[in-house]
Amino acid sequence: MQRDKIISIITIACFASVIFIPIGIVLSCFFTDWSKKRKIIISVITGVVYVVIVTLLLVLEPVNNGDGGVVLPFGNGQGTVAIENGKKKISKGNELLETEDQFNEKIENQDEKKEEIKKNPKKVETRRLGRAGFSLLFFLLMAILIVWQNLKAKKKQRVENPYVDTELYRLPLHSGSKMPMVHFLRLRLRENEVIYFATETNKKDDEGDLVVTNERIVIYSATENVEIPINEVEGIASVTNTVIQIFTAERKYYVFMDASQIKYALAIIRWACKQ
Repeated sequence: MQRDKIISIITIACFASVIFIPIGIVLSCFFTDWSKKRKIIISVITGVVYVVIVTLLLVLEPVNNGDGGVVLPFGNGQGTVAIENGKKKISKGNELLETEDQFNEKIENQDEKKEEIKKNPKKVETRRLGRAGFSLLFFLLMAILIVWQNLKAKKKQRVENPYVDTELYRLPLHSGSKMPMVHFLRLRLRENEVIYFATETNKKDDEGDLVVTNERIVIYSATENVEIPINEVEGIASVTNTVIQIFTAERKYYVFMDASQIKYALAIIRWACKQ
């Protein structure tokens, strides 16, 4: 009886997890600002847990591994047997659970099920595979959601940068890469200076623009405007999926922008520093 209760608890926990794990994966992938690496790690770990749980429920079938099925873990599982009109009645306290005929019918049903497994093992195996197919269907739906979200993000990306169509950049950049036309009129260009990239910055209460040319990096904001000669840049890195850090010998500059623009800003600044 104690074993049945333990299996019952595990079964109920598994059913709850099967419901909540997919919801958690979808929420973490599409409704959080976590980095792509963190989302992948969490999705892989929870996906493995999901597979294990589905395997436990659909392949091992814990609900059939107890005597007469698994007893739910509520209250005391022990009952009393009474005799009424020559028939046994199994009761718990004052509550009638089942008569002897009902109990015998349950045993017969179990025996019939065992006979069916012996006579038609392929049919039973096919049934199990059909149930396992639901888990595969879940992952297929997840894949469709991810592809749909990526396509949606790409379509949205085309209108997020008001100065240049980022789809025209061919990453990764190489020595012969050509830069698209950038329409940024605020910066007065020097002789032979060319704008490689421009985008809006979105730090709260300090919005502005980031401009990258073949000679300098210019950061416009509400509080200050900064010019960094391209030959003074010692390094660049992404702090989060919406913030980049530009290193010079004297200072570190943090630039906030839309997540869709990060990869272009990083690639173009690194490329400009090598030219």
